[in-house]
Amino acid sequence: MNLKFKKLKVFQTALSLLNKKEKIKLLILSLISFISSTIDFISVFSVYPFISIILDQNIIYENKNYNLLWNSFGNPDIDRFIIYLAICIILLIISASFLSYYTQYLLNIFVANCQTRLGNELLKYFTFTDYEWHINNN
Repeated sequence: MNLKFKKLKVFQTALSLLNKKEKIKLLILSLISFISSTIDFISVFSVYPFISIILDQNIIYENKNYNLLWNSFGNPDIDRFIIYLAICIILLIISASFLSYYTQYLLNIFVANCQTRLGNELLKYFTFTDYEWHINNN
């Protein structure tokens, strides 16, 4: 229980170092990251129906969800439907990967900007601090 409070205190301290604009950016980046991870999950989860259709092609006629998907493609023959489905899944996985990469890129830029701002503020603070403070603390 004590460890949870320490983690919370570290989190609160980290948030207190951010200015209002950075907190808003952090919230937006958190939402983008959540959306990206959800799309990653969907892209991985979409492989299961594809595999089940490949293993048992009659499931298209038996399962109403698969049948609805098959009808949305215009009732093509089974082999063509499997190819269409494979292309869609590959595009979904590639899109999810690019979105994940771009999200990571945005997060890295955000962190670098925060580090630069904090470093400049610390340098400015210690540069203009009284000489006596430096003598007493070093």
